[in-house]
Amino acid sequence: MLSPPPGLYLSVGDGALHLSRPQARHGARLPFDFLLRSLATDCGTRAIAVILSGTGTDGGLGLRAIKEQGGFVVAQDPDEAGQAGMPQNAIMTGAVDLVLPADKIPGKLIEYCQRIAGVRPSASPPENAQDSLSKIIDFLRAETPYDFRQYKRGTLQRRVEQRMALAAAKSHDMDHLRVAPGQATNDVLAMAREGMRTKLKSAIQQAIQENARVVAAGGGVAHDGTAVSFNIDVQPIPGEDGELLLVCFVEAPKDRQSAPEIVAPRDAPRVTELEHDIEATRRELQGAIRDLQIATEEHHTAHDEALSIDEEFQSTNEELLTSKEELQSLNKELTALNGQFQETLEQQRTTSNDLQNILYSTNVATLFLDINLDIRYFTPAIRSLFSTDSRRYRAAAGRLHLTGSGWRAAGRGPHGAADPRAG
Repeated sequence: MLSPPPGLYLSVGDGALHLSRPQARHGARLPFDFLLRSLATDCGTRAIAVILSGTGTDGGLGLRAIKEQGGFVVAQDPDEAGQAGMPQNAIMTGAVDLVLPADKIPGKLIEYCQRIAGVRPSASPPENAQDSLSKIIDFLRAETPYDFRQYKRGTLQRRVEQRMALAAAKSHDMDHLRVAPGQATNDVLAMAREGMRTKLKSAIQQAIQENARVVAAGGGVAHDGTAVSFNIDVQPIPGEDGELLLVCFVEAPKDRQSAPEIVAPRDAPRVTELEHDIEATRRELQGAIRDLQIATEEHHTAHDEALSIDEEFQSTNEELLTSKEELQSLNKELTALNGQFQETLEQQRTTSNDLQNILYSTNVATLFLDINLDIRYFTPAIRSLFSTDSRRYRAAAGRLHLTGSGWRAAGRGPHGAADPRAG
């Protein structure tokens, strides 16, 4: 194990290791990123990175650099790592090619190196390879929305050869996914084989609901004539356009593998029929659960609306009670005012009666006139001085004039008779 002295960075250049001081004096120190990026720049497709047990996030940028240059990245299975932080962070970058137990990694590295040595690109690709690459680019442009004409031919050639090597190293993954029949699709559920599709869908749904990593048993596949058990690993990761899901098919550790149950050939049709029945029942159950969830949500919505209406009714009732109290208070005020008015009216009646009694009991001739000199009231003694056939006596018909001997009425009365004089 190589470890640089304190304060120095380790890097790769021209096939040799170098020590250098960090260019930035301050900020976070990421020596592992520095080493991996230099490895990617110097070795290109020959660069290999293995992430084992550890903590921290140092190395994420370097792994992406190795991946961009066509290198090979392997991470230890976080479930068996003593400290899962570093392998888990590496997996979340999306740059990891294989996730394996520690004891499986050396064999895969040897296998990868042997295969990549057989397809290592030469300094100048043969002419027929260039022609084939051009035909592939033209075909992809005609049949798909992807146009690779702007890419460098050397980059494309290196990527194709790298993928050819990786295809051999990861051929067992093709046991899990297949090309979906019909129109081309990237739907991983449509590409999953029949026996694994339900487990994969369940793991994806659980990871979405819990927003956490989910590891589920995927079953077993045949690889190189040997039955191998694997797990389905679904990990939510943040992305630029929202949450993404990292789905990995990880070979289960040997101590967790169980021998697959062997089904006799004569029982195979019955088993297939039962699997189809189970799958149909599972789909019906999932549909019923989905309908129940929709009905529950509608019930909750209706309940919330009922609560809102009830609150509105309570608010309206409170307003009505307030209005009733205000009306009762106003009614009390009107009743009090009416009592005061009745009391005042009664006082006026009493005063009027008292005044009338006083006037009737005196023998003084008295006239009561308004501002227009119309007679409003007179005492009985006035009849001895004037003709009083009408209660209204216009001043125009008989104006009263004050003379030296007293009041007199000028003109004629309303009935043509001369008004008497006061002597």
